[in-house]
Amino acid sequence: VQVVGIEPGGTLLRPWNVVGGDPSRLHEPGAIMVDISEAEKLKLNRVGERREIFGARAEVVGLTKGIRSFTTSPFVWADLDSARAYALYPADRFNYVMVEAAPGVSRDDLAKRLSELPGLDA
Repeated sequence: VQVVGIEPGGTLLRPWNVVGGDPSRLHEPGAIMVDISEAEKLKLNRVGERREIFGARAEVVGLTKGIRSFTTSPFVWADLDSARAYALYPADRFNYVMVEAAPGVSRDDLAKRLSELPGLDA
């Protein structure tokens, strides 16, 4: 699976086209959302089912429809801490981070500033 971690209170990226369950539970440790089109691949039938991802507990709290990956690996939405556990990443490591420029800050200027930080590319 491809794990998408959501920061508590974050507003930039949330699961959309929710067709079942309660997306407000996504902040709970171990809560995940998956797309119904991937249910057979993930051997899931309903909200409430429990699974493990790399040995970490996961409970399906919601289902979406139409959020499919371009790869063969389905997306799994989780809170940021659970996503780190599922991906076996330390707290200071990410593959991608989505940010939004503050009012009055140009996207190009923000990208330049971020690219100047060690180990980042924006």
